[in-house]
Amino acid sequence: MLRDSGGEAFAPIPFGGLYLPLEVPPNLCHCSPLVLAYDQAHFSALVSMEQKDQHQEQGKTDD
Repeated sequence: MLRDSGGEAFAPIPFGGLYLPLEVPPNLCHCSPLVLAYDQAHFSALVSMEQKDQHQEQGKTDD
């Protein structure tokens, strides 16, 4: 649902679906999916972030 700046819905936007790269050869495609979010009239890629193991970092000491 498209919403105005106050959060009121004024137009449905049916973007949901599965989009396939049909114009790209399979050997040039990545095997992992890309998840997109749509907010405030633009798409953003949702990506995971790597986190360092905090237990290893806290256990280190410089002697």
